[in-house]
Order: sequence, then structure tokens, then C-alpha cells
Amino acid sequence: MEEIVEVEELEPIDNPVFDYYDLPSKTARLGTPKSKKIKVIFLDVDGVLNTNSDRNISDEKLIFLSELVSKTGAEIVLSSSWRNWWNHPKLNTTDSFITKWKLQFSNNYVVINKILEPETPKTTAIEKYLTEYKPEKYVVLDDQVVFGTNLIQTNSDFGLTKEDCKKVAQLLK
Repeated sequence: MEEIVEVEELEPIDNPVFDYYDLPSKTARLGTPKSKKIKVIFLDVDGVLNTNSDRNISDEKLIFLSELVSKTGAEIVLSSSWRNWWNHPKLNTTDSFITKWKLQFSNNYVVINKILEPETPKTTAIEKYLTEYKPEKYVVLDDQVVFGTNLIQTNSDFGLTKEDCKKVAQLLK
């Protein structure tokens, strides 16, 4: 007969693909425990992974992001307005744009570890996350000034650059 183990006794998974706000119960809540010191990149998409002249996600920008995560050990928390659609059932069909974007992220080794609460103003959601999870270090990667502290603001004409990545790495050092 199998022994039943309480969830709190299980080892957490370091890089889950699940998000805290979308799972039905605490028994399914995998991820970084609140007590673990983590580094976080709050990721915007438009103007960071694409540009004003090309709204498609850039594989080059995803590679920059993947290398940045690899070098810093940071987790990605999706702060973009895309979080409102990321797990939407009607938008996750085989041929939907969200499914294509998720595949593109996956093909470039970019894992979205968590997603901020949908339909909540970005600054409010970031503040709530910081209060609840208390990351050791964090960076807000966005093309707009949405959160004054630890903001690396990209130029939406160019998106994420190597220079931006150096600044992020320095803050997460």
C-alpha cells in the first residue's frame, strides 16, 4: 500500500512551467517556495521581445533572454499584458497565436516560470508578487516606465539588446 505524503513534505520543482494563479488547488502548486531566495525577471513582451516595426516575437531576442536566464539563474515572471491571454482556454488551440508563441519560447529554451495575476494593473501585480515571494533580487524588463525600482527600460524601436542584458545581469549579480 502506498504511503500518502503531505504536499508540504515534497521537494519543490526548481523550474516549473506552471503558474501559481492558474492552478486549481494547493496540492497542484508546484514552484518556488516562498522561503527560497530567488532572482526574478519581470518580463514585458511588446517592445522587449519584438519592436515597433516588427510585432512578431524575435528569435534573436528570445536567445538573448535564454542566455541571460542561464547566466543569472533568474526565473521569468510574465508581467506583460500577454498574461491575460497566456492560459486562456479559447486561445490555446493548436493554431492560435498564443500556442505559436509558446512553441517559439520553448524552441528557444525560454521557460515562463510564473505569471502575474491577470486583469490586475502591472505595477500592483509586481508589488503584490514582491511582497508575497520576497525574491532576493529582481529586475523589471519593460519598454515603458511601469515600476521605478530595478527597471531596465528597453527601446521599443530595438527591443532587448546585448547592452540591456548586461544591465540586467549586473542588477541580478
